[in-house]
Amino acid sequence: MLVEVGFGRTRAQAVLLGFAVDRPAPVDPDDSSSEGNMRPEAIIAVEFAGPRSTVDVIRRLFAKGARATFFLGHGIFRNARCALPPSAYRFCAVPLPGGWTHALLVHPHATIPGIQELRGQAHCYLVEPAYPVTRDRLLTHFASVLQALTLIPVLPHWAATLWDLGVKYALIVPVRFGQGLRAWKILPHSWDDIVGDAVRRRILRIEPGGKTTAREVPNQS
Repeated sequence: MLVEVGFGRTRAQAVLLGFAVDRPAPVDPDDSSSEGNMRPEAIIAVEFAGPRSTVDVIRRLFAKGARATFFLGHGIFRNARCALPPSAYRFCAVPLPGGWTHALLVHPHATIPGIQELRGQAHCYLVEPAYPVTRDRLLTHFASVLQALTLIPVLPHWAATLWDLGVKYALIVPVRFGQGLRAWKILPHSWDDIVGDAVRRRILRIEPGGKTTAREVPNQS
């Protein structure tokens, strides 16, 4: 897989390791290709690798608001761009042997500082590698997201039950598309109310001595 990032006449390509995109980004009136089915999707995360100089060019292009095209093979491709001002996105890069660089561009609302700023006022994202992704790893990450979303302390052992509740009531939904990365949208809601209600109904239980258990969610039908 390849990612090509372009702005004006400048283009750069790198090896695409994974990406996740969501609903179309806001229409750019200056972009004639933003119409109809060509409207670019919103970048949630892009993971790629390439020569250090190429990655640096891609970083600068993204900072200008460049469009990314993900080439998936067999003539399949997807167009995407940053959903927020590019300066809000987080860019991380790690040097690799041979002069290459491993890079990640991620939506600010998929980072703990960005989620803390939201406090449930808008949706946020949870991004994980597609393989291998274990439920324990996913729930550990989800617990850290809940800690950032809520004022009520969320105990780690509650994560599985709260994840299941979120999925059941469509408060946690997969993003539109991902390959190499998996991402979920966590919809704006009072997660403090969810946690508090689950504790009161003993769906989440705090045993004497601080022992925590989460029993099966009762059938709501």
